Amino acid sequence: MPNWSALCRMAAPQHGYFNRAQAHSAGYSRQLMKYYIERALIERTDRDGVFHLTRFPRGEREELIGLWLTPDGRGVFSHETALWLHGLLDKAPPLHTMTLPLEWRRRRRPDGVVCHLEQVPADCQETLGTLPLTSAVRSLTDCLLRATLNPGRESADIEPLLRKAISRAVQRGLCTRATLRRLVTERRQLLLSNPRSAAQSARRL
Repeated sequence: MPNWSALCRMAAPQHGYFNRAQAHSAGYSRQLMKYYIERALIERTDRDGVFHLTRFPRGEREELIGLWLTPDGRGVFSHETALWLHGLLDKAPPLHTMTLPLEWRRRRRPDGVVCHLEQVPADCQETLGTLPLTSAVRSLTDCLLRATLNPGRESADIEPLLRKAISRAVQRGLCTRATLRRLVTERRQLLLSNPRSAAQSARRL
């Protein structure tokens, strides 16, 4: 049976947003969802399969909430998007970046977002409200690793914005430059120990 209270409890921490799987778990079929939409209790968003309860005001970063809910809430915001959320970049990137679990390899990835496939360790994740994101150090090493795997594009001269983000992180005591170099070297060696994985990562990153 549909449970409106259960749906509201799920959506409340997400600023009133929810996806089709969450609606189904609360007992709402597609037909019933259509009924509620017609009566302006629920509204569609520009993300396929993501909806919003009209009683909840739209909050900040609603675009990110929609992106996160599209792959069933399994993604973790990473790279430049995470750096921006950590306040290490002044502006949001033109395209947001999300890292999805490896099992997403054969599934359709959300549109309008740069997706990476990798298992992000729990100790490398944080949350901002309800949004999961990689830690500041992990986000920096992700961006630096991408540079080493694509030497023709970035390695010779790290992008000025990334340099600025590194400087801010060091000034805030989040990491040291030596720590970043060590972490990037360790991850790069791990990738290169598996040539196929390294080639895939170079294309993906």
